[in-house]
Amino acid sequence: MKAVKSKTPLILLGFLLVLIYFYFFAVKRGGDDENIPVFRKAVYLIPEKIDPIYFLSTAEHSISNLIFEGLFSVNDLLEIEPCLVQEWRLEGDGTKYWFKLKKDVLFHDGIPLTSMLVKQSLERLLSKDSPVQKTYNRIENIKIIDTSELEIKLKSPSPSFISLLAAPFAKITKPAQNLAYPIGTGPFVLKEVINSGNHQKILRLQRFEKYRQALPKIEELQLWELSEEQAINLAQAGFIHDTTNWISKSDLCSKEQACRKIEAPSAVTWLLSFNTSKHPLNNINLRKCLTRNFDQKYFIQNFVPDHVPAQAYLPRTLPGFLENLENHFDGDSTAECSDFRKVKLVLDYAVDLDKGKEMCQFMKGNFQKGNVEILCNGIKFDRLLQRIITGKADISFLAMTLDMPDPEYFVNVFESSSPFNMSNYHSKEIDRLLLDARSAPNKQLRATLYQQINKILYDNYVTLNISYPPHISYEHKCVAGLHIGIMGDSYINYTKVHLDRDCKNKNDFTKKDSQL
Repeated sequence: MKAVKSKTPLILLGFLLVLIYFYFFAVKRGGDDENIPVFRKAVYLIPEKIDPIYFLSTAEHSISNLIFEGLFSVNDLLEIEPCLVQEWRLEGDGTKYWFKLKKDVLFHDGIPLTSMLVKQSLERLLSKDSPVQKTYNRIENIKIIDTSELEIKLKSPSPSFISLLAAPFAKITKPAQNLAYPIGTGPFVLKEVINSGNHQKILRLQRFEKYRQALPKIEELQLWELSEEQAINLAQAGFIHDTTNWISKSDLCSKEQACRKIEAPSAVTWLLSFNTSKHPLNNINLRKCLTRNFDQKYFIQNFVPDHVPAQAYLPRTLPGFLENLENHFDGDSTAECSDFRKVKLVLDYAVDLDKGKEMCQFMKGNFQKGNVEILCNGIKFDRLLQRIITGKADISFLAMTLDMPDPEYFVNVFESSSPFNMSNYHSKEIDRLLLDARSAPNKQLRATLYQQINKILYDNYVTLNISYPPHISYEHKCVAGLHIGIMGDSYINYTKVHLDRDCKNKNDFTKKDSQL
């Protein structure tokens, strides 16, 4: 009897430890209930080439940050953080960077990360066929020290250079046999691209089971290429669990529906981009005529009531924002328009944009007051970008988004040599200011230079700046951990997304794809 009594406290203690373990690891942390078998995200574009070096749009950058990783990344506060780098330092005269790589990094095919693979990947950015070659041509050479260490030598000091290594197109990739796309080291593995009909695609990603950090709770992440109307309808039904942030609506989710609205400040400007190198838009008076005939107030109230009226190109969330400007949309436009008769221009807009046709028809009516006839051209977003790049566009309706943590990458689309010169605008003064900004030793001085660029764009009517939107999206009511920062959809950390364990609508995450 004594022996039995002496073991009783130990048995009770063991039972108590089991309860504590169960509470903290199964209840507090959610256990298996937090896992998401299939998570569906709406995007407006899935590119033909799944390769970060060719990515230009926000939708493409979202894909880049899911599959691939760079030497550095960006957090919610726009701060640069090491990603594949363990240690780094700036040496000598400010032109030599030393990097030591993390040792536990694997590519999706199981091959370890090495300095040679990093060198080969970064050299792709410098190749003559690279769309971003001119952005990275400040690199003089890349030197391998050993398997985990390398040096990057710049042609001249560049204080913002590290942010270039955090760019969505500067991901470290590796060619893969029998695959048409490179592979990465990110939390998700690209499994297949499915053509779902109507020229739309589905990108299937699976959790990378050998990911060095905490495994994502999402087991399979599907990116669905949808129109805005489709995305909203399927989010309301609980089939789509996250819409991309081009949604420009008030709250569309009632208590009876499966979704809820999320909103955050943004670094985005909705605008019309004028092709300033093409006749007759190369005449500043025509650009003034179009701008001063645009009813900004009516457009925002009737199409995008969540937006704030725009002033200059840079949004108020970024250094370089201009305040107390005269209103370009006020005043008599007669003088600017008097010289133009029967001008015909094409206005490109993304065909998947909800009410895009109606928005364009409204603009057409505005511009007719200035004797300008507009042809509304609804096209896929990737084709819209190509028309800008090739100089074929007249006027383009789009949203410019900050994809990197320095305003340089919001204004360098106006650099004369930029591969994506949004308005085909060539200004020696802007080129000089950008060069000065790249070598400026502190953020305050760079902000002053960006402000000067912003003012040049404003004074020359290079773009018609419509509004500054918040990031608006819709998520499933059972989703937790989905946080949108100022840089929006591109930098959502999906490794932290999980299910609310007390949510009653979890069956929405097991719906079949055939619902579409």
